[in-house]
Amino acid sequence: MTTRARCDNITITEVVMNYLASHLPKGEKIYAKTHKSAFIFMRDVLIAVLLFGIAVGVQLGFKVDTKIMIWVYIVCAVVVVFCLCDSAVRYASTLLVVTTHKFMYKEDIITIKVFDTQLQNIDSVEVDYKTPLRRALNIGDLTLRTRNSVHVFTNLSRPDRFSAVLNKRASDVQEGRIAKTCISFAIGKSPAPYVEKKDAVNA
Repeated sequence: MTTRARCDNITITEVVMNYLASHLPKGEKIYAKTHKSAFIFMRDVLIAVLLFGIAVGVQLGFKVDTKIMIWVYIVCAVVVVFCLCDSAVRYASTLLVVTTHKFMYKEDIITIKVFDTQLQNIDSVEVDYKTPLRRALNIGDLTLRTRNSVHVFTNLSRPDRFSAVLNKRASDVQEGRIAKTCISFAIGKSPAPYVEKKDAVNA
């Protein structure tokens, strides 16, 4: 009996999950999922502190007219709000999932970016925390190497759990414990049987 793995405390908008779920053929299941960490908002906090800190310093140090500084503060506020909106969209719309036979990635709500690959094509999955603080907070970057390309997904929440499931599922497919099936990424299409090429290299 197969136990379905999952990443806890996932807050992803329903539109993102529904989008990916609607593109899964019948019988394809989601075994793990992860998303951007809220740590990405730290960039916006630092930008706000820097901009307003400089503005206050200029006002106090050079005795700039208050009317001029009001416009400076408005510009700073607009920049910070723009950065916050950008981070909020990336946080809410980015999703990585492991399904029965696939790894799938979806980003953005307006201009949808989708990447997917068969688990049988995955060569390696690595997690890089970069700093002890990020490791303590369980925030890391995931590097996915396939037969033809390398993809890096940054600032993910709990990438260790996700990568463990991804590695396990990919290994099971490649070693024949799960039937190799080529899943069509379109609604209503039935899975086509996987035909292994003679010159293919098993991962």
